[in-house]
Amino acid sequence: MASEVVELKEATEPLTSNGDQGDLEEQVTKKGINKKKRIAVGMLDVALLMANATQLKAALEHGPDSKYYTPVIALVSVSLILQIIVGVLLVFIVNLHVKMSLLGTLENVITSMTIFIVVINIFITVFAVQ
Repeated sequence: MASEVVELKEATEPLTSNGDQGDLEEQVTKKGINKKKRIAVGMLDVALLMANATQLKAALEHGPDSKYYTPVIALVSVSLILQIIVGVLLVFIVNLHVKMSLLGTLENVITSMTIFIVVINIFITVFAVQ
């Protein structure tokens, strides 16, 4: 019960109830799931950021003589830019009270960008300096 109170306070939109306790519990559950999803995406973003920093360091240490220097630098740069955008969007969602329709759209955009970042990082790993 205490966790439900926390969820209610951290919700971006006030929960509405038409007198049905099940409906209110369902709203609390959905908000808790969305919050956990945003946290997981944020943690994934931090892990990818650290991996990109390592790849960038390795590419720069090997210099332009490396066979895949330019593609790795370009992919890492794109990945880092997208990660910064995702981070800003996450901060925007957490700190501002946005309408539910905008919240759902932003969460879908963040999820899509995260998937794109993962794909880019797969290519970074393929072309990475060993």
